[in-house]
Amino acid sequence: KDRIYGKVLILGNIAIDSTLSIFERTKKEHKKINGQYALVNVHRHENLRSRKRMAKIVSIVSKIPIKTYWPLHDGTISYLKKYGLFDILKRNKKIVLSNLVSYPMFTNLLTHAKILLVDGGSIQEESLIFKKPCLLLRMKTERQEGLKTGINFLTELNVGKTKKLIDYILDKNF
Repeated sequence: KDRIYGKVLILGNIAIDSTLSIFERTKKEHKKINGQYALVNVHRHENLRSRKRMAKIVSIVSKIPIKTYWPLHDGTISYLKKYGLFDILKRNKKIVLSNLVSYPMFTNLLTHAKILLVDGGSIQEESLIFKKPCLLLRMKTERQEGLKTGINFLTELNVGKTKKLIDYILDKNF
């Protein structure tokens, strides 16, 4: 039974430190996109493997009244096509679909977005770093502390509730 004695050193949060470091190093390389926009990221298997959940997500994203950027994971593209939802997104003139972008580019997009709609936990944390309102396209989250901040919102994939949150955030100056 080994024990460690001594001082406890608080060194910080490596996720925060690395995100800020990458942002600072690359912010001059990436141009700011003009105008308000939303940023979407969906890749969790709990969503991808459910046509019902993906249909709700497509419905939510389709109702965003501002330009919306959605860099897509290969798996997300595959499931959207499998469920017949990909073409719905492609036809929407406000939605810009792309392949995944580099992390520095994604961080740039995130820092200038008006609102984030995601199902990933790390982006939930990054939203707090840059003080960006973030709608969690999930039923629950492991990062409960973010929900107490007033800028992370658990949607439970309720289309009506999420639409109201989007309107609230876009009407309010965050």
